[in-house]
Amino acid sequence: MNHHSYSVQWSAADNEYVAVVAEFPSLSWLDKDPVRALAGLVELVGGVHKDGL
Repeated sequence: MNHHSYSVQWSAADNEYVAVVAEFPSLSWLDKDPVRALAGLVELVGGVHKDGL
């Protein structure tokens, strides 16, 4: 995992867990499982770093 500040919380509006990362406020990941929500976002952020954005 990279060195970012992640959090996961329940979203009543989406009826899923939402993972967010402080350093990229426009990115998030939704999933019914909180662990998968976090894993999806970590992978997404890794792609952002790989693409150099």
